[in-house]
Amino acid sequence: MRKVSKISVVFLFCFLSLGFSSVDQDPTQFKVEVKNVHLPLLIFDKGQAIKLEKDNFRVFEGEKKPDGNVVWTEQNIENLSRYENQAIALAVAIDSSESMVPSFDPNVILQDNKLEQAKNAARALFRSIFRENKDIGLASEIAYEANFLDSGKLREAIGADIPRNFLFRDIYYSLIQKYDNITLASTSLFINQDWTGNLKEVEVGISKADKAWGSTPLRDAAFNLARHFLHVSGDFLRVAVILTDGLDKPDPQTLGEVKINDHSLAEVISELQNNQVLVYSVGLYHLEPALLFGSGPTVKATDFLEELAKATGGLAFFETNLSKLSDVFFKIGAMIRSVNFLSYQPVSNQEGERLIKVEAGEWDANKKWHKRNYTLFHRQGYFYKK
Repeated sequence: MRKVSKISVVFLFCFLSLGFSSVDQDPTQFKVEVKNVHLPLLIFDKGQAIKLEKDNFRVFEGEKKPDGNVVWTEQNIENLSRYENQAIALAVAIDSSESMVPSFDPNVILQDNKLEQAKNAARALFRSIFRENKDIGLASEIAYEANFLDSGKLREAIGADIPRNFLFRDIYYSLIQKYDNITLASTSLFINQDWTGNLKEVEVGISKADKAWGSTPLRDAAFNLARHFLHVSGDFLRVAVILTDGLDKPDPQTLGEVKINDHSLAEVISELQNNQVLVYSVGLYHLEPALLFGSGPTVKATDFLEELAKATGGLAFFETNLSKLSDVFFKIGAMIRSVNFLSYQPVSNQEGERLIKVEAGEWDANKKWHKRNYTLFHRQGYFYKK
């Protein structure tokens, strides 16, 4: 469980607003402002990821009518690509909060150091799928950095000025524990290596997440990571891998509780889907029971990682045995290599909400469709905009 200091916290956005509101938007939707829809699709048969051909799929779009009925129209699949011929934009965000290492003892053994294990697994993931001059990668860490906004109170408290610099976060942390009357600000996502086609640069960026500290503003970090996909242009399969050892803390329900995130779950999902990002999430904890205890009554926490994966067409993994973390990332790599990347141009050009339904099967000699009971993972819909 996370400990949160009782302080006044002001969160700052790291990226500019796109100028649209997603508060009332269905979290299963994303906006598409291009003519073609790109739909990553995973197919499982008896627990095993499989690959099929273009003719083995049928895609339908549903348009909601004023009376509440949905009219489904089959779409013409123009292309199906896979790992072999599809460029990938892969971003990894690793939780670097203080709970990711058992202590600040530099002699702590690797087997007990979650942060080092996560970094090793992330590097192995990139090595398994990354192709230079084709794919691009980004390395980031989810962390809580405090900056003193009220220099007068800071000077009064400690008799000195401290630069607003990431290098001074240890000093900030000690002061947070001591003083509760200083207004602070937090950034949630640190880009240790921006988008690059150089594998070595990505690995160095992963290594820079080298000191666990503070708490985890998970929702804001995921939101900012989604925004960073705005810098990706071209026909990339966009994938984000998010790893944390902490639950998403619900927003305060009573006066005096500290708000950790500025963004809601719906806003985070909307931003990911708006940028067509496929999320694989890793939680270093048991999925159940997801309970949070605080000064108020016990509450049931919706698992953030599972919601992100479900809404974007990915999968969530939960593992408490660090020796198996590399296996989890190996599975993620295998799934990325197994993704079917469908492209089609919507039949209707009417703006509005669209639902997506995909079937897998085959046609017989009499041109009759036989649907198979495969397990499919894909986005459930989007908002079409001309």
